[in-house]
Amino acid sequence: MAVFLFNYNIQSDRMYLIVQAFLNKSFNLSLNLLSQIFLFIMTIFLYTLHQLDSNKYNFE
Repeated sequence: MAVFLFNYNIQSDRMYLIVQAFLNKSFNLSLNLLSQIFLFIMTIFLYTLHQLDSNKYNFE
């Protein structure tokens, strides 16, 4: 039983390291992608606000 638990711990640790490395890679990629998308959306948002703002002043 103890040997089985020890073996299981080693395997789960190895699995944990593999998953950790994979998550690290994909997390960096997704963080980069998310920041790009966020900047894109913010740019569109600010541009739209600017357009609305200038339209408002044009009507007056």
